[in-house]
Order: sequence, then structure tokens, then C-alpha cells
Amino acid sequence: MGLTYLIRVRPGTPSFLEKQIAGQLRSVAPQWVPDIKQLEEGRAEIIWDRVRLYVLYILISGALLLLVALGLVGVLWQSVTQRTQEIGIRRAAGATRGQIYLQFAGEMLALTTVAVAAGAVLVVHSAALDLFPTVDLRVYAAGLLTAAAILYLLVTAAALQMQPEGSSAPRLPQPGSMSLVEMEKAMILSCLEQYAGNVSKVAEALGLSRAALYRRCEKHGITL
Repeated sequence: MGLTYLIRVRPGTPSFLEKQIAGQLRSVAPQWVPDIKQLEEGRAEIIWDRVRLYVLYILISGALLLLVALGLVGVLWQSVTQRTQEIGIRRAAGATRGQIYLQFAGEMLALTTVAVAAGAVLVVHSAALDLFPTVDLRVYAAGLLTAAAILYLLVTAAALQMQPEGSSAPRLPQPGSMSLVEMEKAMILSCLEQYAGNVSKVAEALGLSRAALYRRCEKHGITL
């Protein structure tokens, strides 16, 4: 790494002084390669280098956040599509759309809390070992809080965008002491009445395939 010298000259000094200094340096040490520039130019280069580095960090962070957001939406979508029967039964038992939203959002927030806690352990570990000596502890704290806030916002936004299938299933009035089997039969009958025996619409409302709906109806002695 080369040496840097700051030379102060009087205002109005002609620019050819730079050439004279460079020539004298080469005469003293021919192996040197002097790079003489004004202070403003050096400051502009340093600022531009930092700006490019910050822009790179922002782009990388944005790409990672986008991947996280897409992953959260995918996990929620898979969770919803694989639990359509549960959603249909909960709706039939009297659960509102808001309660179903809260259930899935709560599950995702709980998983996010576990992930944030694991990340916090890594951050504290890095700070304790002083892996990055130039990074202040306040930067660690601010980065951790910012990352946690962004993750929670992404999870909440993804949860609000989900559309639970089977949520259109009609609710049964006051199931009371009905067993789960009786509740399922009553739900199928209610859907058949609501959709005028349309098997496709009933299966969609209950989150079942047509074949699965026929099996359930046969099980409960319902004639389609």
C-alpha cells in the first residue's frame, strides 16, 4: 500500500507545480509512481467508492428481502392449500374468516420469532467475538432491530394476502355437542342445499376433490 502525503500550497498556485513535484519524486526514487491530484478530486473519488459500495449492499439486501417475501408467500400458500379440510371444518363449526386469518398469521409470526431469535444469537456471538472490529455495537443493535421489523412486516403482509380455500363453506348454526362425524355430515348436507346439488361447487367449497366428496357422502349415507 502506497503512502499518501498532503501538501498545502498557497491559493493561486499554478497547476504546473504538480508536474514539477512529480518530476522531482521520480528523480529521487525512479521506482515510485506518483499520483498527484487535488484534494477535491480525492474526496470525490472516496465518496463515489463508498456510494457504489452502499448501492451494492442495498441491491443485495433488496434481492434477499424479495426472496424472503416470495418464500413466505409460498409457505403460506402451501400451508393453506394442504389444510383446506381443516379450514372448511372450522368454518362449519362457526369460525369467521378473521379467526382463520389470525390462526395462520399467528403461526407464521411464531416461526418468525424463532428465526429472529436464532439470528439474534448469531449477531450477539459476532459482537462478543469482535469478528468485525470496525463495526460499532450500536450498528449491530440497529441492524438486528431493522431486520426483525422488516421480517415481521413481510410476514404480516403475506398473511393478509392469503386466500384460505374452503372459507366459503357455510357455517352451521350452534353445533353444540355434535360429534366431528355428525358435523361433517351436516356440513355436506348444508353445502348440497346451498349449491343445489352441484357436486363441483360443493367439493370446491369444502376443499375436497369430487372423488373424495363421493367417498364422504357414501360414508355418511348421503345420496348425490
